[in-house]
Amino acid sequence: MDIRLLPGGQGVEHEFELVSNNKIQFRTEDFRNQPTGIHGKVTIGIDKRMLNYTVLNLDRDEDRVRFVNSAYNMLPPLVRETTDKGTLKHSFDLFCMNGYKEWVGTQKASYLVPLSDRSAPAFLLKPFLIRGGGTILFGPPGRGKSYVALTLSIAIATGLINQFDVQKANVLFVNLERSAESLQRRLLNINVALGIDETTPLLTLNARGRTLDDIRESLEDSIKEHDVQLVVLDSISRAGYGDLNDNRPTTRIVDTLNGICETWLGLAHSPRQDSSHIYGSIHFDAGADIIVQQVSEAKEKSLGIGLNITKANDTAVKQPMFLLGYEFDDMGLTNIWRPKNSEFPELMLSTPIDTATEIFNYLNEISSASAGTIAASVGKSRSMVSSILNGSPDIYEAERIGKEQHYKLKSIF
Repeated sequence: MDIRLLPGGQGVEHEFELVSNNKIQFRTEDFRNQPTGIHGKVTIGIDKRMLNYTVLNLDRDEDRVRFVNSAYNMLPPLVRETTDKGTLKHSFDLFCMNGYKEWVGTQKASYLVPLSDRSAPAFLLKPFLIRGGGTILFGPPGRGKSYVALTLSIAIATGLINQFDVQKANVLFVNLERSAESLQRRLLNINVALGIDETTPLLTLNARGRTLDDIRESLEDSIKEHDVQLVVLDSISRAGYGDLNDNRPTTRIVDTLNGICETWLGLAHSPRQDSSHIYGSIHFDAGADIIVQQVSEAKEKSLGIGLNITKANDTAVKQPMFLLGYEFDDMGLTNIWRPKNSEFPELMLSTPIDTATEIFNYLNEISSASAGTIAASVGKSRSMVSSILNGSPDIYEAERIGKEQHYKLKSIF
């Protein structure tokens, strides 16, 4: 049986000719090896026209029988008269038996050729969303993660290069947490707070109460239709795959996100008794390229957010804590700004600080300073401080004052 790989390796297909000279097509996409058998999205068509489509357990004969019978009944009457149902079923059985093996067989080792030159990793939003990678943003429930995710999504979708270090891209926000009306209200307020047209829409899949499996087909169709480069999932805990402390559901969530979009951001909770790590299996940490811990400090009418990278593949430079301020009134969010460290001092006490971060925080607070002044402030040697200043891509040489070279942080917001 001639089984061909689909473009992009997403599945397999087989085509053969009937006695009537019409051509039958079998196609399977999105293979999944599950405990109950091999599953996939299966289509039977005639002359490139679909007869039947479903998600099928390829290993269950009774499922194959029902699927072929339904497709057979959809054949044009004249074609059905000359087509033997048993022969059609036999051909479909062979396709199901061999299709997955053929697809898996394409996943073979080959020699990987290095890039032609060295270059820094590309980001959709530096330093949190690396192109072609997955990021998990975690923190306690009800501390502003959804606001942050919406803010970053809008910044990327609209290309707010004057406020964030972003590459404009098509974004799909997958909402499993709240009502569509609640999300619309937040979208309006964030648009206004960021200074963009308040009517600017955000591509969104509202699926509160549904699981990732429920919406996967719609999700994949939306990604293809709108050429989506970033999927934002709010939240991982609503994926509906089972106990997150179990390795299997955790791996399945990460694999699903990797399978539907090259670049993704998933929101996760931390345990109530320990906010220093993601709630659930360590496979979350292993599966994501970047892990971001969110800490917060609430005041009467404002919320300070600190984003601290705890894991980053392919990037070796320690990043300063990224601060965001959200101001509220009785109607909701009114303002988003980049606060000074002194505005939310508790944030700076929430995570351990190394020398590089101390330098970043100091420059964020006082704008510019010489190596000697910085060294005295953070209590480190001038040689150590100078090494960090000259080696960080996030710090640049500003003006000279007398004989002293002053340094500044590159603006992110």
